[in-house]
Amino acid sequence: MSAAARGFQGLNDPRVLLYFGQWSSRETYETRDTSHLARLDALCDEPPRRAYRQQLSLHEVISS
Repeated sequence: MSAAARGFQGLNDPRVLLYFGQWSSRETYETRDTSHLARLDALCDEPPRRAYRQQLSLHEVISS
């Protein structure tokens, strides 16, 4: 399961959505349960594009 997930809606077109999650490894991502994806894909005008990417840096704002 993804440890963290975020979604962003398009500024110019609210129908556009970017979703990404953080996975501990590529193997974990590739062996995840994808049974629910067909229902989500049916809501899309075009087939979604999915990819695994490596995190190159991390920026966090720590407030007290």
